[in-house]
Amino acid sequence: MLYDYVERKRKENSGAQLHVTYLVSGSLIQNGHSCHKVAVVREDKLEAVKSKLAVTASIHVYSIQKAMLKDSGPLFNTDYDILKSNLQNCSKFSAIQCAAAVPRAPAESSSSSKKFEQSHLHMSSETQANNELTTNGHGPPASKQVSQQPKGIMGMFASKAAAKTQETN
Repeated sequence: MLYDYVERKRKENSGAQLHVTYLVSGSLIQNGHSCHKVAVVREDKLEAVKSKLAVTASIHVYSIQKAMLKDSGPLFNTDYDILKSNLQNCSKFSAIQCAAAVPRAPAESSSSSKKFEQSHLHMSSETQANNELTTNGHGPPASKQVSQQPKGIMGMFASKAAAKTQETN
């Protein structure tokens, strides 16, 4: 739709100053790995970005301006306030509702998070004192554990292997 508008305006008025910004996506190979890249690109840099892509998946007109933008930030920051307000009310149109759910006040949620952090720090210091050399929840290897007899089929093979080692000694 925007592409047709740009083409029509450029045909009608060849001197029309329209600055087009494109949304380009495609596959890019970096360090031997293929990744998908999506970029917002000005028209003058479109060919350079396309040449870097191994496969171009899509090129869409993202926006049209009469004046050249110094920064593309305003193009995708215009909806920031709307998105921020939707985060506060994200379940507004959800089919799943809970009438008993009541949002916490900001002060209440910050005090509960502080309590959690304090209890977590207290627990972690106790745990560290009890298990001095634990890493990722695993303690140091035991000096020697008594091996248990495997059950089932493995138990039958293990008993035969133990009998053979005793016979050879």
